[in-house]
Amino acid sequence: MGTTERLRSALDSERLPETVRAVVGLAHERRVTTAAASLGYHAFNTLVPLALFLVIGLSLFGEAETLTRLVSTALGVGSASAESAVRSLSENASGRRRAAVLAFLILAWSAVRTFRATNAAFVSIYGERDGLSVVERAVDVGLATVTIPLALALVAGLGVAFTLAVDGVFWRLASPFLLFAALAVAFFPMYYLFPTDRVTVREVVPGTLLAAGAWTLSALLFRVYASVSQTVHFYGVVGGLLLLLTWLYLGGLAILLGAVVNAVLAGRAAPSDEWLPELQ
Repeated sequence: MGTTERLRSALDSERLPETVRAVVGLAHERRVTTAAASLGYHAFNTLVPLALFLVIGLSLFGEAETLTRLVSTALGVGSASAESAVRSLSENASGRRRAAVLAFLILAWSAVRTFRATNAAFVSIYGERDGLSVVERAVDVGLATVTIPLALALVAGLGVAFTLAVDGVFWRLASPFLLFAALAVAFFPMYYLFPTDRVTVREVVPGTLLAAGAWTLSALLFRVYASVSQTVHFYGVVGGLLLLLTWLYLGGLAILLGAVVNAVLAGRAAPSDEWLPELQ
């Protein structure tokens, strides 16, 4: 049975419940939720140095006011708190240098850990990958290092900065669709190159669309909740960081569930019978 026929069969209305059971069972068996927590943690560690580089870059170009608005909007903190934090770094040249060195070290460490977490998750779903060349392994490391930071940058750029910098109802309505398309392009190489066996482009489309859609929806909900939640405003930066960690966990879970969906629909992995949830 070809890839197209297998996908159509799995998504048929009569077989759809069995497909959902297989996805849920495989996700539980391979402990995807635990792997997502690890991936979210390392994604947060990647985001911290990237945020520091953004602060340093904007402060060097005299864009502290723009940065203050973005921090206040993204984290849901008061403008006074955001302005104070940005000014303390912008006016201290030696502090910027120390922050840049620290950010680079954290980013390098997080890159390696992100690759290991991503690779371990895909191996648990698809199986061990043997015989990788040095070039292939280097590509995998670079891919795992770039994908999540790129997705975070897209969310920050199209999901936050874009809506603040561009006026007009049309662009505000179009930004979620642009974000979805950009995330799909960013996630596709990871789903295509990380599996054990050579997969087809068509095989990885469902998981790619699932992950991109989940990230887009969660980014919109994140912004709305951060802007209206009294809890975030009450706890300030701490509340914003807790919300961000939760969002990153859900983002990591969406990425790994996308891999599970691809593996199940393509017939490359299946859960053991004891892990299949019972139908009510």
